[in-house]
Amino acid sequence: MSSMLTLLLSIFTGCMARLNLEQARGLFRWLARILVMGKGVLVRNTTRNIDLCFPGQSAQNRKQLVQSSIAETACLVAELGIFFRWPEERWLALVAGQKPDLLEEVLSSDRGAVILAPHFGNWEFLGLYLGRLGTMALYNPSLPGWLSKPLLEARARSGMRLVPLSFGGLKEARQHLGGGGCLAILPDHVPRRQAGVYAPFFNVEALTMTLAHGLIQSTQPRVIMGAAKRVKNGFELSFTELGDDIFSPSPIKSATAMNAAIEAVVLSDPAQYQWEYKRFRRQQIGRRNYYA
Repeated sequence: MSSMLTLLLSIFTGCMARLNLEQARGLFRWLARILVMGKGVLVRNTTRNIDLCFPGQSAQNRKQLVQSSIAETACLVAELGIFFRWPEERWLALVAGQKPDLLEEVLSSDRGAVILAPHFGNWEFLGLYLGRLGTMALYNPSLPGWLSKPLLEARARSGMRLVPLSFGGLKEARQHLGGGGCLAILPDHVPRRQAGVYAPFFNVEALTMTLAHGLIQSTQPRVIMGAAKRVKNGFELSFTELGDDIFSPSPIKSATAMNAAIEAVVLSDPAQYQWEYKRFRRQQIGRRNYYA
């Protein structure tokens, strides 16, 4: 069964790689309209998150944002052909505008950098771009076997160094940062309770990882928020350096600063955040389950 799923993934990405970017996006945005009509679990989760985070918006605006969010998340599937198959010269041509000056400055210094890459736009495309610059990234080693191998191969194909989220992997990540390297982290995963603190995200308490805080405290790197926003015929890359609060010894203050920086990215185009993810699913003991 596992080998069959791997084969199907290979066939699918091969077919998608034959389409140009806007053809692929258009196809999956159309399919997303059918998905929204079904009102399945992804639609329910998206609706709940948007209702929680944008209570001041009208019901009609929130409904429209749900539909747009599902369409943008469908584009992630449409863009798998790029991620898995396109050669570097072809996908690199999708970077819209000028290459980010801040990132070049960071890479030319001797100080390490943590690049926070939330679930916004196409974070896998951002990873391809960062990989060619010698960036390291942590990954979850518990993915199913049929997906893990091809996914890791795709993430590594531009030069990304991948280390597992384990004791040994964290040790290697600290050494990489201490030696002046760049480390990419997805900062908005819901961690285990003992690996996070509660901090506001769009004024809703969210269990937020302390992994980034621990690495920042131990190595004192520069901290950059990165994103690859979907634009017509490509992606607009943005990199913003975070201020002093992210370096606070208080994990709650640091997590609050990190969530605020993610919010700023999301507000540049709210539909491109992955609202389908149960960001608020692990509340404090005794608090309500938003997805019940």
